[in-house]
Amino acid sequence: MNYLAQRLLCLLLLVGLTVFTGCKSSAPAAEVTGDPGNPGDQSTQTTAIPTPEPETAAVMDTNPQPPVEGNAVVALPPADVAATPVPEDIPAADVEAKVVEPVGAPPLWSLKYPDAKEQFAGDLDMTVIQDRKSIKITNRTVKSFNNVQVWVNQRYVTRVDSIPAGKTTSVALKSLMNQYGEKYPVPGLFRPDRSFPALLVELYEPDTNQRHRLIVQKTHSQF
Repeated sequence: MNYLAQRLLCLLLLVGLTVFTGCKSSAPAAEVTGDPGNPGDQSTQTTAIPTPEPETAAVMDTNPQPPVEGNAVVALPPADVAATPVPEDIPAADVEAKVVEPVGAPPLWSLKYPDAKEQFAGDLDMTVIQDRKSIKITNRTVKSFNNVQVWVNQRYVTRVDSIPAGKTTSVALKSLMNQYGEKYPVPGLFRPDRSFPALLVELYEPDTNQRHRLIVQKTHSQF
């Protein structure tokens, strides 16, 4: 009887030891609250798992700096810059030209273009800019011209009472007329595309029988 009791007691101890050992080996890693540098400290310890840093998207540098080689700075090629349109510089008229019809003078349609070589007296320092309904003549000389004819493209003519020195005179295109009695074509409400560029503008002085060529500055509004 004593023999059987001893055998049962040993069996129970063996089973208990096996269960205790299995539970201890399957338990999670212990947390350490003590000093990890002290080997005698048997407190639980937790090992921190490093968190990966998030990936950062590459950002394009829109204003790159020139690279440096030693003490010298290497210049970068200039970036492409879209051309900015330049507005047309049309001067404001100082005076409006008055179309004169002297008493007894022939009508405009009957005037003949002075095409004789001896009548040409050279170029004048006068600039001409055309807009939609007029031409603006800037007299950059020191002389004023009175009672003159303004010819456009050798076909259309008008009489102007005065073109003062140092001022810009505006001449209405509708005041010009050709030999058929037709007025200079200008854009209108129903014909916005009706335009005719003034390629040649000349000034004729009947008193001296001299013809002068003016400087025509082309603009986009001419076409």
